[in-house]
Amino acid sequence: MTRDAPGATQLARLVQTSHAIEEWDAEISLPERLQAEYREIARELASLGEPTRPLLNDALTRHEPAVRYEAALALARLGGRGSTDALLTALGGDAVLDVRVACAEALGACGDPRAASALRLALRDEDERMRRVAAVALTACAPDVACDVLDEVQLGNLLPEPLRLDEAQLAQLASCLVTSTDPRATAHLVRLACDASGKVRGEALRALAPRLDGHPELAEELLRPCLSAPGVSESAAAHIGLELAQRGRSITDAMIPYTRSTSHVAAVLSSRALVRAAGADGAHGIEAALRGPNAGARHLTTREMLERPPELPRDELRRLLAIALADADPRNVASAVEVVARLGLRDELVLEIVATMARADADHAWLDRARAMIADLGPRAAPPLVALLGHPDADVRARAARLLTHAESPEALAALRGVLADPADAVRAAAERALASGRDPSVMARLVERARLAEDGLAGRTERSRTDALDLADECTICNAAMDIGHVGHPDAFEWLVGLADRALAAPPDARGQVSRAAYHRATGAIQGLGLLGDPRGARWIVRASEHPDFRLRRDAADALAALADPSCKGALQRLLRDADERVRDAARRALDGPSKRRG
Repeated sequence: MTRDAPGATQLARLVQTSHAIEEWDAEISLPERLQAEYREIARELASLGEPTRPLLNDALTRHEPAVRYEAALALARLGGRGSTDALLTALGGDAVLDVRVACAEALGACGDPRAASALRLALRDEDERMRRVAAVALTACAPDVACDVLDEVQLGNLLPEPLRLDEAQLAQLASCLVTSTDPRATAHLVRLACDASGKVRGEALRALAPRLDGHPELAEELLRPCLSAPGVSESAAAHIGLELAQRGRSITDAMIPYTRSTSHVAAVLSSRALVRAAGADGAHGIEAALRGPNAGARHLTTREMLERPPELPRDELRRLLAIALADADPRNVASAVEVVARLGLRDELVLEIVATMARADADHAWLDRARAMIADLGPRAAPPLVALLGHPDADVRARAARLLTHAESPEALAALRGVLADPADAVRAAAERALASGRDPSVMARLVERARLAEDGLAGRTERSRTDALDLADECTICNAAMDIGHVGHPDAFEWLVGLADRALAAPPDARGQVSRAAYHRATGAIQGLGLLGDPRGARWIVRASEHPDFRLRRDAADALAALADPSCKGALQRLLRDADERVRDAARRALDGPSKRRG
């Protein structure tokens, strides 16, 4: 081969590395550097594709055994029938077993019927590995012999020693039977469908599908006995149950025990089967799956209901989704909320949705969708939320108070006023914020007092008693109180917010142009509050923040200007569109695109 032939450089490097490997002292382990280099060159050679075929064909008859072996593997990856003659020559004449095995594998990848005779001879090789590779390669070159090979695997009465194929080889044999017209093929596939390996089962059931589709009675006849066949694993039985369910067969009673299986695969497959069988068998199978011990299987049951809603009466669907909404696993709750939205069951499940939201952690992603449902329900969501204000858990009471922000009704406001006397500060704070969102002026004094206490906490804390968590909590309290005061719209709100803004905006920035964290929280709370207040007099302080060296205040000023909605401030927003900081420009674009969405 010429020096510039495709792959010649890689082959030369492969030969050079092979020499280095062979010269290495056999009593000393091969250095990892040489092994890694050799593997990398071989992969690079194989990746060059069809142009390297002549070089690889030639390499099968030259060089060291390791090079011949890599050339055969590269041809296996390359596929096609352009190397059949070279591979057959090496299969019959190479002295090294590993090279011959690699050639048999490559012939299987080529799929050339001309290789069938040589591979039949290789079936009788004294080496078991060669017999196994030859069996799979033979079925790829001559699919009509797949049943003969499987006969040998299962009966073992033709060859000197029985074939013991691994799961990948059995799966490949099963895939060869898809188009087989051999009358033995169906029986072989049914046996393989009971295999413990999911890979083998999957290929066998895929190969069976064309034979069973449109013939549910044949599926019943062939697969039903497999559910109780001796030695069939739980995962295999569940997989077969899923196939029967997909063909409308009744499998619920047989599948329910597997929902409690310690095998994750069996629990998941049986759960999917039970959802698909609900149309024929009713809801009790899905209920068993939703109450099973495997959290992953419960979640996938609900996902299956989302993707393939079962044909059940509306009250049955409501009962099943109530179980899912009460699940301890947030993934299952999230899926249940999606199913509720898709099936239009929000009104019937409002109590369950509210109860689930009230006990959920604040960072659960599904809460946004659930909040939107509550907001759409409006006053109809109030009764269950009000009921939760009496819950013994303070966290639940606080979350219920926060959610009442969305249930705009006199009943909600009256209940929130009652909670202002709750013994837990978190519950009182949540009620104050909810009432502020409802523009209830009665909370103005409480919000001012809450902010004052936080200011006192920051000012009175000594270096020894100061912690970052305590400081941040007080800073956020001041910021939230300022925004809530703006929401309330009390006559005294303007003066209070302006005073806070003056103090915060007077704080000196550091070398980066940023104010301290405490000053930032005060300033952003004040300008956001002024925006929410909607008093045009507040524009002066918001515009002042929009010119501040701290990009965070310029960014937040854009949101505050949008909330203020004062036409005289449009010039400030236009200026922020040209700000040096992309985050500020994005905020300005959002502000100009539409009115600000006020909290709540």
